[in-house]
Formats: sequence, structure tokens, C-alpha cells
Amino acid sequence: MTDGVDAAAVVVALHALLPYCDVISVHLDDVAGNNARAAVVVLEQIGEIDILATGVSDDAGYLAGLVDRLRVELPAAGPLADELATAAARIVTRAGRLSEHGTRAVAGVQFEDIGRQMIGHITEAVDDLRYQLVRLGGYIDGELDTDAVRASIRGVEQLRDRHVMDSQRAAHALAMGEQHVVVQTPTVELF
Repeated sequence: MTDGVDAAAVVVALHALLPYCDVISVHLDDVAGNNARAAVVVLEQIGEIDILATGVSDDAGYLAGLVDRLRVELPAAGPLADELATAAARIVTRAGRLSEHGTRAVAGVQFEDIGRQMIGHITEAVDDLRYQLVRLGGYIDGELDTDAVRASIRGVEQLRDRHVMDSQRAAHALAMGEQHVVVQTPTVELF
């Protein structure tokens, strides 16, 4: 160890940090479970859309039958026109409900995707931290030499590029008065 650093204190601190990585992983799993439950809600919404779509199809068939009856029974068209208007109103109502459920389903899927991406970034960062702590512990315990540890060290820029969303990097650069450089890697970001 370097001058002025108590190796035993570093080892104790290092071993104290590792369980926090495990706790964070458990919490991330909980969040991922919540996302899975959100996906179930989305599937329920889509199921409701299917039920409503069947009702719309039934109403459309009913309207088609009324139109046929109107053609045959033109003198009695008044009452049939009223039935037709009632059926049309039901279709409009169901179409509005379909739209509402569809919008909720899409929003749920987008939310789940955003959450999954964010959890993925956090999980990678925690895994990276745990890896670095284990490597440092191996060095302190004499299991790894200096060159092996140095080879695995990542700089701040590497960590930022790997664990920070491009939109966050752009906001940070703007706040710091710096020019944002777009990383030329394939990315999928919904936020």
C-alpha cells in the first residue's frame, strides 16, 4: 500500500462495501419485478381491447343487418333508423373506449421499456463497481499484481460513456458549458 494508507482499514472498508452491492442488486430485482407486474397490467389492457373489438364487430354486423332491413322495408324506415342511430352511438362509445385502452396499453409498454433501460444501466454500473471492488480486494490481499489491477481500471470518461444515457451526457455538457460529443455506437433510448 502507499504511504499513509492503513491497508487493514482499506480491506475492512472494501469488505463493508461489497454487501451494499448485493443489497442494491436485490432492490434492482424488486424494481424489475414491479416492471414485470406493469407488463401484466398492459396485457390485461390489451385483453380488454380484444373484448371491446369483438363488441364493435358485433355492432357493425348488427348495423349491416339494419341497413339491409331498411332497404327492404323502406316504408317502416323510421323505427329502424332510430335503432340504427342507437347502434351507431354504441359503436362510437366503444370506439372511444378502445382508443382509451389502446393509449393506456401503449403508455404502459413505453414506461416498461424506459424502466427496463434505466434498470439495465444501473445494474451494469453496480456490477462494474462490484467487479472493481473485488479486483481491488484481490490486490490488497496479494492475489493480483499492480499491472493486473491497472489493466482493469476504467477512467471517469469510460464510466460515463458506458453507464450514462446520451441524453444525460448532453444535459451535463450543456450545464458545464461544454460541447456534447455524440458517441457513435448503436443505442436505443426512449427518453
